Amino acid sequence: MRHLVLVVTLAFAATAHADAPKKPLDAATRANASAHVKQADEFLKTNQWDKAIAEYQAAFDLTDEPLMIFNIALANDRAGRPEQALAGFRRYLAIAPQGPVADEAREDVARLVPVVDRIERDRAAAKAKQDAEARRLAEQRAEEERTRAARAEQQRTAERAQTRAATLRWAAIGAGAAGVVVIGVGAKFGLDAAAASDDVSAHVGGWTDVELARDREGRSAETKQIVLTSVGGALVAGGGVLWFLSRRAHQRAERLRVGIAPASGGAFASVTARF
Repeated sequence: MRHLVLVVTLAFAATAHADAPKKPLDAATRANASAHVKQADEFLKTNQWDKAIAEYQAAFDLTDEPLMIFNIALANDRAGRPEQALAGFRRYLAIAPQGPVADEAREDVARLVPVVDRIERDRAAAKAKQDAEARRLAEQRAEEERTRAARAEQQRTAERAQTRAATLRWAAIGAGAAGVVVIGVGAKFGLDAAAASDDVSAHVGGWTDVELARDREGRSAETKQIVLTSVGGALVAGGGVLWFLSRRAHQRAERLRVGIAPASGGAFASVTARF
């Protein structure tokens, strides 16, 4: 407590020195300030650093006594706050470079400078580590977002392929069914043509209007048979092609894959398919 005793005995003495308080002190102000200092000393004895600092600050506000700045720095030092303590000792030396505890303040500055430098280096290293971790997490989130986007695009592509496959499949069924019906109608006309041909071939004697009409019916039925059978066959063949295309579309949907590849600063995703 050597520093503090020195403060109590000298802080409000009437003797003049180069770093004397700037404020003129009357007896009441001096007594009030002394009371704050004594209370601060009591707080320091019980390690109540912040309360002691508040009392020293109150005394400084009353007197402008530089020694109060020194004691505030000392309290911060004892409280384990080297950065605040160093700033306080430097402030004291700036105000009272020739003050009664200036040499001690210089010793404290010399002692605390490497301590504060180490704290600042450690803080900078911790911040750099924190920033690096933040960047890593940001890159990880970006990579995960790219992966989710690629998977979503894969899903949409697969759904479109499945829809197209279903559309082609129903078109194939419709075309095939229509082709079968048309072929069936063509077959009916084929039977009609065959019956007419048999009737005409069995006719004996001259041609009458009835036989000629029957011959025309047979020829017309034969033409319809050829046309309808061709159309029906085309529809069935088209249905087969559509069915084949629907199967390929379905296989493409099943073969879609998401590819993840490393890249500078993260990764990139792509949607691929095998045909």
